[in-house]
Amino acid sequence: MSTSQLPVLPGLTPGAEPAFGATSRYQGLPLATVTLPDGSDAAYVTRRLIPPPEAFSPAGVAEIGVSDRADLIAARAYGRAELDWRLADAAGLSDIDALAATPGSRVMVPLPGPTHQAQGDA
Repeated sequence: MSTSQLPVLPGLTPGAEPAFGATSRYQGLPLATVTLPDGSDAAYVTRRLIPPPEAFSPAGVAEIGVSDRADLIAARAYGRAELDWRLADAAGLSDIDALAATPGSRVMVPLPGPTHQAQGDA
């Protein structure tokens, strides 16, 4: 892919704050800049580090139904389907689809709160 084919993402302007909403898994992460081969700068969101599952505080437990998906569980637990990433983070899963793969299993519903830090932060 040439640099002219790189996608333009709204809110990712070098030197600007990213425009991620309060429910985004990327909210609060800083931007970094890379210089492309053509000399132009491109902004990117720094890597999101996920704490280990034991770092999360439980708000409750959800049982996985036969036709469940992570977004449906999040909608029931938080009233917001887009918070499904919190369930996967607390379960230590990078594949959100794996969360609801086993009907009858139970997953922790973590308390809302900061669940990520930028690479290099302590």
